[in-house]
Amino acid sequence: MTDTTKESKRKFSITTLIVTYVIVKTIRLLTGFNYDFSEGLLNLKFFIDIALWIIVYYAVDFLIRKVFFKSYFN
Repeated sequence: MTDTTKESKRKFSITTLIVTYVIVKTIRLLTGFNYDFSEGLLNLKFFIDIALWIIVYYAVDFLIRKVFFKSYFN
């Protein structure tokens, strides 16, 4: 039974990453957010992008767990 749980978590993790990628790409296209590393490796736009990825990832992960793992929240 633990193998099935690990498999489903892995599937949801991959799904979470794919959905996060699509949402972040869409947000970046809609807002016109763009940066390059000619301004330096650690610049403000880089940190904004990382923060966007983190926020979207946890939001998508929460929603997927809420929908597919209802017993997780009980």
